[in-house]
Amino acid sequence: MRIMIHLNEVWKQQGLASQIGELTQPQVYIASTISDFLDAMQGVKPTSFLRAYINLNPHLHGKSIINVPNVIYTRMAPDRVKLEDLSAELEVGVRSVQELERMIQQQEISNEDKIQFAIISYQRSDNRSYIYDLQKSINAPKPELAPPVLADFAPAH
Repeated sequence: MRIMIHLNEVWKQQGLASQIGELTQPQVYIASTISDFLDAMQGVKPTSFLRAYINLNPHLHGKSIINVPNVIYTRMAPDRVKLEDLSAELEVGVRSVQELERMIQQQEISNEDKIQFAIISYQRSDNRSYIYDLQKSINAPKPELAPPVLADFAPAH
């Protein structure tokens, strides 16, 4: 089943506080696969001038934010990245090589790594996509408040 959820529409259904917050957000989508994004990309709404500036992200004017889970990351060139899942692959641009390098170093991302969320800015008017963010949580450190291992509670023999 192909799914791409427009989160702004979901937020509009969640009460007054969410409705007000939705007015300040860019147009945000979650695609279940790359193929779902490719199938639905011409129907996404671009972020308006007002939303982009209220959100303090003027560079998002005319673009949509697309979240795609569980993709394989491959650096094709300093300014090109390939994202791939079981359904399709997508080559996207890199707006800032320095920002991508920072993300790669902080999250210890290597070629062919699985990325839990690739976040893309997509501009429908010229059919261009760029990496906006990468979230690789597998290497993330364990939270300090994580519960102790159950073995720690086993009675001593």
